[in-house]
Amino acid sequence: MKNLFILCAVAFAIASAGCNHDPVSPDASKAKVNDPANPSSATTGSTSDACFDIPTPIMGTVTQGDITTVGGNTSVTVCWSYQTPANSYYTGTYYKPQGNKPNRPYGVVPTDALNKGTGQALHSPYEFWGGSQLTIVTLPSYSGHYDVERSLDGGATWTEIAETKELCYTDNNGGAGFTVGQVVQYRIEEKSNETKSGKQANDCTHHSLYSNVGSHTICGPISISDSYDATADPFSATVNCTTQMVDLAWKITAHNRTQNTCTGDITQTNSFDYTGNLCVTTDNGTTWTTVTWGGSQYTLSVPLPSAGTYTVQYALTSGTCDINNVVASSTFSVTADPCSPACDPTLPINNPVTYSIVGSNGQYPTSVDGNFTWNSATQVTVKASGQQWNSHVDYLGTTTNTCTGSTTVANQCGAPLYYCFVDAATGDPISSAVQISCTGNHYNIDGTNKINNPHIGVVKTYYLKFFTDAACTNLFWTVTFNAQ
Repeated sequence: MKNLFILCAVAFAIASAGCNHDPVSPDASKAKVNDPANPSSATTGSTSDACFDIPTPIMGTVTQGDITTVGGNTSVTVCWSYQTPANSYYTGTYYKPQGNKPNRPYGVVPTDALNKGTGQALHSPYEFWGGSQLTIVTLPSYSGHYDVERSLDGGATWTEIAETKELCYTDNNGGAGFTVGQVVQYRIEEKSNETKSGKQANDCTHHSLYSNVGSHTICGPISISDSYDATADPFSATVNCTTQMVDLAWKITAHNRTQNTCTGDITQTNSFDYTGNLCVTTDNGTTWTTVTWGGSQYTLSVPLPSAGTYTVQYALTSGTCDINNVVASSTFSVTADPCSPACDPTLPINNPVTYSIVGSNGQYPTSVDGNFTWNSATQVTVKASGQQWNSHVDYLGTTTNTCTGSTTVANQCGAPLYYCFVDAATGDPISSAVQISCTGNHYNIDGTNKINNPHIGVVKTYYLKFFTDAACTNLFWTVTFNAQ
């Protein structure tokens, strides 16, 4: 027991003697000093060589070039900016940089002065800060850069496509470009190399958080569905009393179209006769009939309906034969009892013929035939200086069917015709009936039956009257004859 007491007393004495010594002064060579190679390295609170946070970049614009043709491609340019945080971002509290990095110096704000002088930073002293290397933010060799990442699957996966010190990057998808409808997304990360511990250079990477995502849908011209004329043209509907049907005939013009998804503008690029199969209805969609292209037009015969106006509607068989898918239409009318005996289109009484005379080439106004200038079917001019006048004329019969409204014109060359020449002022005949005959499929006022000028050199008006008899009693046509 006595020995134990002695040991404790010795220990107490030794401890008391130690506590009474003055503390050892720190070695001046180990004091924390400013290192010109490591900006702010002696800053109070720092556990690293100037490890500043890199503020998150700010996404800017995502734009594309024009696509001028369907199936074309374009490049995309993405731009962003560095962030300039308030000083409190650096001085308000401690920040621990992303990853396993020591705390940055407390209360030190990156400035151009820390970059060894004015204008030494690339864009801003807030870019590319990381560790102890002045080359992080000092010209000419920056270790810092932006990583540009792209996603083509809605952000499910990201691929780094560029490292750049610029604030924009043009992406051409490896040369393939981007096509209309593709959705491209971008995000930006800012990076620099730094010292993790001690003086090792570039032994770890310091980076910002990712910027917000910039997204763009590629737009441009795409092919869209064809359009069709609202009214089928030409269109005809003929009543066939023999079959008791209405014979329909028509064409439909289709138009290729493109639409620019950037502007919404629709452009018509090509027009052509549509020749595919059609569904046709004449009862507003209750029944449909399929018709095929006949080489020059579509045709369809439908049972002769009662009097009224009917609409023929056309839908494409490539879709649904439905009234909501009609692409064109036509109308036709049926008169009351179109095929009754009173309106039998085959009866002569329903096919009256009117006759007329015109220059043999059938063209007017101001069409010249011989000495005549035909201004219309009922008026000619000739030179007053001529001693005789001659012309070839057609004797035309125009038949108009009063049941169907159809018109036919036929040359009536055959039996002889006669003309009389009359003074318009007095009504006196200047010649007796002169016969003209038909040769070469037209009548000839020439040779022995030329019209003699009774007043050579005088401007005067006459009547040239045509008859079907030698007595000049069955008058059917009169032409005003101006000698000028």
